Amino acid sequence: MTRQLTAIIEREGDGYVSRCPELDVASQGATANEARDNLQEALTLFFETASPTEIDRCLRKEVYVTRVDVAVGGRPRVSASESVRVRERGPVTKETDAIHAVEAQSRAGHRIWLRYSDGAAGEVDLSDLAGRGVFQVWNDRDFFSRVHIAPHGAIAWDDEIELCADALYQRLTGKLPFDLKPAP
Repeated sequence: MTRQLTAIIEREGDGYVSRCPELDVASQGATANEARDNLQEALTLFFETASPTEIDRCLRKEVYVTRVDVAVGGRPRVSASESVRVRERGPVTKETDAIHAVEAQSRAGHRIWLRYSDGAAGEVDLSDLAGRGVFQVWNDRDFFSRVHIAPHGAIAWDDEIELCADALYQRLTGKLPFDLKPAP
């Protein structure tokens, strides 16, 4: 049996730290992939050694990763049209810019088709999320069809439901977008 969990990976100093918020398990690595692999190993060991009671006690049943807009200082907010213009600054290359989503379309069966700036494109199945928690609204086909790329790059349906474009890139390609950008 496998269980899909969330991995949050952040650069810290010369390496990367990975954390699973559902179990509050963490690991690290020299690269983002190594940090992810080490976290996966730590989680596997946890499930191999923990009792069912301990697993049930530690496992958070619902964890949502989303972005929020926060006013910082006295800077004026940028309008959506200004944000889009900033993103349309020319061709994106692996050497100069991070890979990001450039097109999103809804498909039947809680699937979305995505295209990324590096040319990767295809369908991502989101049926594992549909009908659960905040994703219950996806059962309304009209709502699900409103998928778009938010000004900050997330794959979004409205101001409350967003998915990380990097995580969807990984589902689509098996690679993390920031691993494809050469180190400075």
